[in-house]
Amino acid sequence: MESAMQAGADRIRPGRAGDHSENQIGSGSRLQTDSEWPGRVLVVEDEPVSRMIIRFLLEKLGIAVDTAANGKQALDKLLTGSFDLVFMDVQMPVMDGIQATRTLRTDPDYVSVSAVRVVALTAHTSPEDQERILEAGMDGYMAKPVRKDMLAEMLERERLKGC
Repeated sequence: MESAMQAGADRIRPGRAGDHSENQIGSGSRLQTDSEWPGRVLVVEDEPVSRMIIRFLLEKLGIAVDTAANGKQALDKLLTGSFDLVFMDVQMPVMDGIQATRTLRTDPDYVSVSAVRVVALTAHTSPEDQERILEAGMDGYMAKPVRKDMLAEMLERERLKGC
């Protein structure tokens, strides 16, 4: 199974060059993690192949990973598990990443987990999309398709922020 997953991961197209501000990771990122990241990550992605590849890449970095297929499942898992970081797709059925993050940040039922950091996974990185993502309460965003070095750089940023 790993060789099939590795083949899928090897076919991920490189990311787009773009804004390399503090909230976004683009194609210019470099692998910067020298130590193992201590946290547990929830990957929320409706597309099964993308979800599997992102999980595989994170596990290759030594990260403990759980997954959810939509925002509703993510909220349920956040209440029952212990996560330090969430990679959340923006466009999903049932409940999209924007609504899930708004719910996480504002609904009293989620106060115990509302501080978890959420990074959007999106193919849409126009200034309007970036503004909408950040206004929803997400802490940053990464352009799809995701690569291992992009994930490593974001994990290092989050580690330095105390995740």
